[in-house]
Amino acid sequence: MARVRADRVYETSTTTGTGAYTLAGAKNTTFRAFSAVCADADTVPYCAFDTANGGWEVGIGTWGTGGILTRTTISASSNANAAVSWAAGTREVFLTDSAANVAPRRLPIFSAEAAAATPVSNGENIALGRAFPTGLASGTTYLSYGNSLIVATTITSDSNVATSPDGETFTLRALTASGQWRAAADGNNHLAKTGTTINISTNGTVWSAATALAGTSAINSYPCGISGTWLVYGSTTTVYRSTNHGTSWSTETLPAAMGPNGGIFKVNGYFWYWNTGATAYYSATGSTGSWTSVTLPITPTAIWVDTDGAIYFVNNGVGMQVYTMTDQDTYAAVTGITTLASATPLYTLNGTRATFSTTYGEAGTYHATGSMMRASSSSQATGQAVTNGTAYVIPSTGGNVITINEADSQTALFE
Repeated sequence: MARVRADRVYETSTTTGTGAYTLAGAKNTTFRAFSAVCADADTVPYCAFDTANGGWEVGIGTWGTGGILTRTTISASSNANAAVSWAAGTREVFLTDSAANVAPRRLPIFSAEAAAATPVSNGENIALGRAFPTGLASGTTYLSYGNSLIVATTITSDSNVATSPDGETFTLRALTASGQWRAAADGNNHLAKTGTTINISTNGTVWSAATALAGTSAINSYPCGISGTWLVYGSTTTVYRSTNHGTSWSTETLPAAMGPNGGIFKVNGYFWYWNTGATAYYSATGSTGSWTSVTLPITPTAIWVDTDGAIYFVNNGVGMQVYTMTDQDTYAAVTGITTLASATPLYTLNGTRATFSTTYGEAGTYHATGSMMRASSSSQATGQAVTNGTAYVIPSTGGNVITINEADSQTALFE
């Protein structure tokens, strides 16, 4: 995937409406087709116009095998700078740089416009945005997001969670006991666990005790809820399951022990966990005997759920390939994305992806047509939530929540 510039690239198209252009080949022998200079998924600056019927547009297109030019970004057009809806007829489509694409533009790094652009500057220090105190102890905090509420817990023993509807103003909410709590939401309700103790809430603000587990839950595992069914991991092959928001629990058996990385995740309406090596399992119900195995392309050393709801995983080391699963049993390499350091998660905001590394003091931002290494004086983010166009992360130490959004982000030059 690259931004292509070339001379004498000129084709025609009879495409109607606002869809992708189906290109019909070089205008004549004087010119070349886009296929002569483009590979699949390359981007090109283009101009299209219709002499007979009127109308024009310039922008950035993404070329695909088979002579398909998708209108990725419209820079200017006769339709109020939106994609022109073409009537029947023949369009002239040629490769050219528009005025908007010649001069670099300064854009917020975590903006949708920057996500679709090519980065050309790298001197910016990605210092994460504003910090907001949770009121929890100063140990490392963990975040979960659901039901329009961010819930923060802490690695040290505490008898509270902190909740916020906007990630800026947090309120302490009393739990029924002290412990190293982990919380989650299932789309309707909240549930928190520590040891054998379970607390539940229908709104995230008032919490009450539920039925205790038959055994101790794994300290660093999160509860996982999908449409009223909850799973809490115990140890080895034991998981506890409730279909009534913690009123009662059954003890279920996993097909194999859970691996040291990750926990029980939810993806595409399924529970999912990693076992060992390249083996993972998924289940619609979480009950004994309901799990199906899936083989991954690598042995993961970091697994996380990004802001798009998909599972991501990567092997250990700088420059390793990141993979994603948007459903329970199919994976794909994330094009053009590699990690900066060991077990460094990837975060997505407004289409721009980023990794942060305190080990190397740098960050990488990944955009539709290129990536860029940048400095980072901020702590490596170890937990996240997202709502209303802002990602909320926590530094490696401290009781604060830090914002990453378009308004708070550094700007950089893009073309």
